[in-house]
Amino acid sequence: MKKLTISILAITTFLFAPLTSKAQDTQPLQLTLDQALEIALSENNTIKIADMTVEKTGYAKKGSYATLYPNINISGSYQRTLQKQVMVMDMGGQPMEIKVGRDNNISTSASASMPLVNASLWESLKLSGMDVEMAVEQARSSKIAMVKQVKQAFYAVLLAQEAYNVMNQVYENAQKNFEKADQRFNVGKASEVERLRAQVTMLNAEPSVSSAENAVLLATWQLKAVMGIDLGTEVEVVGNLNDYTEQMLTPYASEEDLSGNSSLLQLDIQDRMLESTIRMQKRQYIPTLAASIPRLRRPPKALRHQADQGDAQHARPATRGHRTQPAYRHPQLQRPDGPLRQELRSRQRHGGHRTEEL
Repeated sequence: MKKLTISILAITTFLFAPLTSKAQDTQPLQLTLDQALEIALSENNTIKIADMTVEKTGYAKKGSYATLYPNINISGSYQRTLQKQVMVMDMGGQPMEIKVGRDNNISTSASASMPLVNASLWESLKLSGMDVEMAVEQARSSKIAMVKQVKQAFYAVLLAQEAYNVMNQVYENAQKNFEKADQRFNVGKASEVERLRAQVTMLNAEPSVSSAENAVLLATWQLKAVMGIDLGTEVEVVGNLNDYTEQMLTPYASEEDLSGNSSLLQLDIQDRMLESTIRMQKRQYIPTLAASIPRLRRPPKALRHQADQGDAQHARPATRGHRTQPAYRHPQLQRPDGPLRQELRSRQRHGGHRTEEL
């Protein structure tokens, strides 16, 4: 008998344990105002976008400061000549073909430059700093607006709950009055008119209760949407309006001190950014001073020597089948107006067939 009891308890525990854990998992999230603000500042997409914008402008500012560092450029090129250019020259009365160019052309270059005096660049760096300042102020404005929206949504839920409680009490009171009127009508102490009046009052209170319940549901959805959490999450707002009376009556800021107003601060930053942009445009006409160090590297000596040898090997006479020998040049032939040169020209003009080499 004892073993049977233990077995029944074990089976019961095994069957109902998942249901118990599921019921514990589906418990609503208890929310206070501080918890709602904390979740909204960490989960809301608007706040995330504002923080990313601040980070992006910070990187842009660092990138603008990088223009002050030395700029080093290194480049290289390689060219392979497939077909060289051919030049034909008259060598000893015979045309000679000479190929011009190299088979391999390699060149490398490096340059380093750094701005020394650039007024427009300096003003653009100040403008980049103002961009970061504007992004930070916009992020602060987004957080202030988010806190305001969360508080309004939280107070709206509390107000809807209070309205629902009031309408529910009105309905319960009307229901009790109808029950009493029905009992008195059954014993003959009340007329049917009184009974119908109490019934109509009870039925008129039912739509108000339904509307108040729907208002609580809509206000809760709005609170979850502002917080940035899933609308399917069960949420239960803790507290009532009496607990936050002092916070609601306290003004957000003094009417005399507007130094912390985000809108005015953004307008001030925009005004300074416009002035900086005008100064930057004017300073573009100021001469700039920069240091530059260029360097050109020629091809290696061994490669140049190999290309030169290839060029020498490609020089050949145009007329094949004849053996060419280096001809002796008479000194008078080297003179363009010498007597021997004039005689050779006259023979060629009168149909001379052969010119002796002197």
